[in-house]
Amino acid sequence: MNDFPKNRPDLGAMINYVDERLTQSLDKRIAAYIDQYPALLNLGQKAQSDADLKALALAVYGWMPTTLKSYHFDGFDVSYVKGLDVQSAYDWLRSEAEPKVNNSWVGYSKFLHMLRPDLFPIWDSHIARALGLKMYSTNRSGIYANYFYWVHFFALPKYGTELARLEKGILENTTEIRRLEFAIFSAYQNI
Repeated sequence: MNDFPKNRPDLGAMINYVDERLTQSLDKRIAAYIDQYPALLNLGQKAQSDADLKALALAVYGWMPTTLKSYHFDGFDVSYVKGLDVQSAYDWLRSEAEPKVNNSWVGYSKFLHMLRPDLFPIWDSHIARALGLKMYSTNRSGIYANYFYWVHFFALPKYGTELARLEKGILENTTEIRRLEFAIFSAYQNI
């Protein structure tokens, strides 16, 4: 059912790597990325209408190294998505035939994360490679649902205490999911 590894990567080592460096100066690109994150969250929290969703999609793609080419929010109920619990969100993701933003699970994951940062993890090629997946896997149908499952039912339960140590500096007031993603992303950049 879920093709994510249980023992790889060494998340504990990744968390320790980031923990040791949070008080040091960060790469300017990563610092800017973190600085922009709260503004995107603010847009996501306020999103209610189709116009709000379009603005959020445009902002998310302004944060990415690609441009927004397509979106469709037919049948997308933002109130429903914002009200999901973990199991319902996983079931909903498994039923999503295609991503509603740029036909990309990477962009759609970032869009969903801005709506519910405590529920939807960000998925991208750096995370995929850190988890031992091939580049072509990042946009495969079902891959984001599998990653969601792995985050909620393996990584967070196993590493929650260690992730709590990262809630300082630039990661202060962030969700467990954000700290996990940041640990994987940052450590992988330096592996």
